[in-house]
Amino acid sequence: MFGYINVSQPDLRVRELVEFRAFYCGLCHVLGEKYTLPARLSVSYDMTFLAMLLTDLYEPEVTTEQKRCVVHPLSKRPVLTSCYTEYAADMNLALFYLHAEDDIQDEHKIAAYAERQFTKEAFQEISRRYPRQVHAMTEQLQIISREEKKNSTDYENMSSLFGRVMGELFVVHDDLFEEDLRGLGFYLGKFVYLMDAYEDYPEDLKNGRYNPLKNIGMDICFREKMQDVLMRTAAEAAACFERLPIVRDQEIFRNILYQGIWKHFDQTGGNDGVKSI
Repeated sequence: MFGYINVSQPDLRVRELVEFRAFYCGLCHVLGEKYTLPARLSVSYDMTFLAMLLTDLYEPEVTTEQKRCVVHPLSKRPVLTSCYTEYAADMNLALFYLHAEDDIQDEHKIAAYAERQFTKEAFQEISRRYPRQVHAMTEQLQIISREEKKNSTDYENMSSLFGRVMGELFVVHDDLFEEDLRGLGFYLGKFVYLMDAYEDYPEDLKNGRYNPLKNIGMDICFREKMQDVLMRTAAEAAACFERLPIVRDQEIFRNILYQGIWKHFDQTGGNDGVKSI
């Protein structure tokens, strides 16, 4: 479900793309250094967005380094990190652990047992440091799982449940930015859930898997309806962002919110209800 909150590369300047990638590399390195090398497999663009957003908003000290890694062993790459990179790494790992738990309960995936095992101790420590965030994640994801088992087609409610997960993750401090950060996370979470369901709809229908859009998926205007729902959700997210006093990397964030999150919708051109089956 993750990976939708990403940049639209053709529309970024080179400096901006390098900076976003440097934050991504920073998150990956922090995951490896704080936890284990396999933890790097959980790195996501969504949490890169969060690390960069919080760093720009609160302006902590940023560390700039050049590092090699397993993926790029021959040449060093720019790496940017801050205290909020560590926070994003913790949230990234917690979500990864809970996703593994869900895979074990729902599908008994062999790989999920290994993923849960090597992240269990770290998850317990993160739960102690961030009880509010982890409680929200655990509670809402459990509700989502129960509703999915009931084959709920209330896609607004289902997406709102995941929105609440992301909303809590976006809030670190009790301050004047809390409301808009929670709103931004909530609407981005809704968008991600709905976009994932829309993209997966043909395969889910074909394989008899759960999808909250099944009641509207056979509509001949399915794509237009989903575009409208997604546009309204994205607009709410953008409105929350625009109220935050972010200046330095404003164009990167606007690229993500106005273009990047739409890449999968643009690429999924065939989901036109009956015609896609």
